[in-house]
Amino acid sequence: RLRLDVLTGHLYWRSRPASDFSAPKYAMTWNKKHAGKRAGAERGLGYRVVIVDKTRYYEHRVAFALSTGRDPAGFTVDHACPTKTNAPQHLRIATNQENVMRRHRLGRNNTSGVLGVWWHAGADKWSAQIKFCGKKVHLGLYQDLAGAAEARKQAEAFFFGAFAPTILNEHG
Repeated sequence: RLRLDVLTGHLYWRSRPASDFSAPKYAMTWNKKHAGKRAGAERGLGYRVVIVDKTRYYEHRVAFALSTGRDPAGFTVDHACPTKTNAPQHLRIATNQENVMRRHRLGRNNTSGVLGVWWHAGADKWSAQIKFCGKKVHLGLYQDLAGAAEARKQAEAFFFGAFAPTILNEHG
């Protein structure tokens, strides 16, 4: 029913045969209106949704399935880059835990501009930490912000690997 443009990740409706409809005239009407046009609609936070046989699917999950031949059921299809492009080369399978590793936002009261780094007034130094598998890991106290930020960056690479966080703005 759908065709994938592998360069953009966009889905397009294919022509449907008359056998899909109760009467041939409905097939003609549907094909004139939809065939060759982009499928789905945007449904917030940049995600597109396609409805096939009364079931809603996220465009990036369908793009992954069509490009790899693998059903992503039970897994998350992760956008490897923060732009949410659905081009197959930008999609990867991930566990929920791996996907959540990337969804971090700077808190409203963050003054360092670095995730997991803040000024520890009692120690008069910068403190760095990371959360992994639900546990906070203290990374140390540092004389300068750059040292604490570097410690955090190295910890992200160690704990998260390819799923290191992408800082998101307030719009996601």
